[in-house]
Amino acid sequence: MIDIILNKQALGKTYKKDLQKLEAHIGNLNNNQKMDLMKALAANKRLEVSVDQTTFNLDDVLVKFEQKSLNVFEEKYVPHVIEPSFGLGRIIHCLLEHSFKVRDQRRTYLNLRPKVAPVKLVVLPLIDS
Repeated sequence: MIDIILNKQALGKTYKKDLQKLEAHIGNLNNNQKMDLMKALAANKRLEVSVDQTTFNLDDVLVKFEQKSLNVFEEKYVPHVIEPSFGLGRIIHCLLEHSFKVRDQRRTYLNLRPKVAPVKLVVLPLIDS
C-alpha cells in the first residue's frame, strides 16, 4: 500500500484554493497509479499532475511517498450454540393449548393451575339456552 503525503503548508501558499482539487484527485488514485507517480518523481525529481485543467508542479519537498505493508489476520469462527427462537408468545400459546379442555360438544373450559391463573373466577351463562 502506498500513501502520498502532501506538504499542505507549502502547497497552500502556491496553489491556495486548488489544493482541495489535488487532495481529492490523489485520494481517488489506486495503488498502481500511485506507484507510477512515485517512479516518475524518483526519475525526474519533478512531477506534473493535471486536475481539471490545472497543472500542479510537484517536487520531493512538496510530496512524499510511503510504502506500507499491511498484515491482515483472519480468524474464522464457527459458533457451536444454536439458539432456538422460543418467545413468550409461543410459551403462552402452549400453556393455553394444554389447559383448554372439552367436556362435551357444548362445554369447553380452561383448566389453569392456581399458580398460573391470575384470579380465581368462573364465567357462567345468565340465560339457559
